[in-house]
Amino acid sequence: MLATTFDFIVIDGRLASMCLSNKNNFQLLAETEMAKYIKHCFLLPALKKSDLVLTSKAAICQQLINIKTRKLEMDFIFERAGNLAYVFNTISPAFTSSFTFSEMIVDQSRST
Repeated sequence: MLATTFDFIVIDGRLASMCLSNKNNFQLLAETEMAKYIKHCFLLPALKKSDLVLTSKAAICQQLINIKTRKLEMDFIFERAGNLAYVFNTISPAFTSSFTFSEMIVDQSRST
């Protein structure tokens, strides 16, 4: 489903509110994340342009925001609906492919 202009306005409003209230030092987090998209901020001083290799691969890591508490969710969220299991906020590809994560999912599935 495509996001509408209204969706962007709502999301921008929530993020602006979180920045203004600065709960859990949200302003610093936002500044740190935004700096990653400014060329001179993400290159290491010793790293030269010739060290980089052009690639078509890109990654965007999502992170959930709890709109009730206005905080970032810092852990996995496990929910069930009938015989379906949902895992949200899986921001680490390495961890989500591990045996430890698989065991956690199986344990959660059995306990709910």
